[in-house]
Amino acid sequence: MTALMLLAVLPFWTGGPVQENVPAPQASRYDLGVRLKRLEARWLEATPERRSEAIAPLNAAVASFFGSRFDRACRSLDEATAALESRKVSPEDAIALRAERPIADEVIPLAALAYLVYDPGQPVEATIQTKPVILRHGHAVRVEQPSAPGRTVWSATSGGRRLSVVFERPTNLDKRLQSLASSDDPLAKAYSEALARAVSAPMELETELPASEMLEWTPSKGRTGEIPIARQNRTWLRASIPSGWESEGVLVVAVHGAGGSENLFFEGYGAGLGKRLADQRRWAFVAPRAGGSAVQDAIDWCKAFTGVSPKRVLVMGHSMGGGVALRSGGVSPKPTAVALFAPAAVDLPANLTETPIFFAVGDQEMAMLRTSAANLSAKVQSNKRSVSRTYSPCEHLMIVADALPDAYRFFDQVLAISSGS
Repeated sequence: MTALMLLAVLPFWTGGPVQENVPAPQASRYDLGVRLKRLEARWLEATPERRSEAIAPLNAAVASFFGSRFDRACRSLDEATAALESRKVSPEDAIALRAERPIADEVIPLAALAYLVYDPGQPVEATIQTKPVILRHGHAVRVEQPSAPGRTVWSATSGGRRLSVVFERPTNLDKRLQSLASSDDPLAKAYSEALARAVSAPMELETELPASEMLEWTPSKGRTGEIPIARQNRTWLRASIPSGWESEGVLVVAVHGAGGSENLFFEGYGAGLGKRLADQRRWAFVAPRAGGSAVQDAIDWCKAFTGVSPKRVLVMGHSMGGGVALRSGGVSPKPTAVALFAPAAVDLPANLTETPIFFAVGDQEMAMLRTSAANLSAKVQSNKRSVSRTYSPCEHLMIVADALPDAYRFFDQVLAISSGS
């Protein structure tokens, strides 16, 4: 999933037990994330004609998500991906694969569940490692083999579809978790809490955690690189601190939309494009879990973790996160500029009327936000240093990927003016 997870593939099937007709899990945020990441990568490569074909299923996916119909949302995301790939959705697209306990003690067997996340209308043949199985909607196939110490990946294939899951079996897991928990370092404590949760409630994970790297964390490891999860007050966050960032002193705070998390700006939204563009500029990039104090907590965490106060803060937000970004005028230090992607908001606060704002919306934006977006866009443009742009073909979900390059160019221009260059 991420650059942190460079995995060794088991070369052959070792004959572990296979159980059929196991109750299948319900479609989950994990299943949505697998599909969204694949779709985002295809979107970046697609022609305008192919994107236009994907708009209708994308809008359907958003509606199903907000209606808590994750199975329908998964199918719609697969339909959108198929449109971007110039094909029809196939039964194989419905396959899902999950590690039963991705992080566990080294003696716990490796076990994975393969299932169909929605009904494709027929059984589907697949291979887990080298073991052939038949998948039927409503039932999972459970495959198990003895524990393999360290980090391992399994795959499920069917036709041209391939899914992978990660297993980590660290030595002395309990003792190492206790060591993290007893540390005075806040990041060690956050790692301990996140990993303990992953061990006790594995099916709630929405993304893979690099357990081995987190277990090896000590304050002497340094204060740069990617931080997979951290916490400031009640706000969970994910961060990237490039080496030498303090020479620029620029911090980007990126707030996700409703139903997302701190992982979305790292793994979705253009397959982590916002983080990559920040890395290229040697800017720190922090994505907090959305909440009332998210932006201030992200700033305070960056200062506490690196020991350096950000010189300039740039805030961006999508949908609900755009509303959070619009409430950032009172944080300290005040944002130098703000980027809004289809924000779920109607008013421009008085404390941001003089702040340069980049406003982006898709031409095929959902009806419930289209009018409010137009009204807010007009208010934003009352500041001559602000910019409003419409993207087509584009809707509510893909607007971030489409607009991020322009948002960063806007940030570049604002910073150049503010520094007098």
